[in-house]
Amino acid sequence: MLDKLAFLEDKYKELGERIMDPALINEDREEWQKIMKEHSDIEPIVLKYREYSNAKTSLDEAKEMLHEKLDDEMKEMVKEEVKSLEEELTTLEEELKVMLLPKDPNDHKNVIVEI
Repeated sequence: MLDKLAFLEDKYKELGERIMDPALINEDREEWQKIMKEHSDIEPIVLKYREYSNAKTSLDEAKEMLHEKLDDEMKEMVKEEVKSLEEELTTLEEELKVMLLPKDPNDHKNVIVEI
């Protein structure tokens, strides 16, 4: 899962660079719109992945602090932070799994329902 998320982040950066290309904007409007749509589709996933990465880094730093010499009060605060970060990581991981589920190709189409 993390490999796919890293790939999506790289793709997001690449699409961002292509969006800014003035030649593409002037020459091929349809291709530019297609790239813009793809960029906006993966943006929420990439932002959530970045949030996950930041939380993971914070957790690793907090665990490192536990191995240092700290007074009891500080050690207790760090333990609480580790616990909350682990819960946050679990939540973010579940959200990412849901976001990575394949989209229905008919999601962008309009529907009329008669009752």
